[in-house]
Amino acid sequence: MRLKWTSKALDDLARLYEFLAAVNKPAAARTVQSLTDAPTRLLEQPYIGEKFSTIYILRLWHTREDR
Repeated sequence: MRLKWTSKALDDLARLYEFLAAVNKPAAARTVQSLTDAPTRLLEQPYIGEKFSTIYILRLWHTREDR
């Protein structure tokens, strides 16, 4: 199983960091770290989800963002 982040998802991750860092930089860093760690759990524990050859991370956004 492979994990692929789209360029939009990576841009979203950077944008999300900037959005959160304006209020709390340490929390922004922890959030980005959690978001990047979460999908790798599927690689480490493949039986916790449905098995695919590739998992694509398409987009990310915070519910408080004006989107």
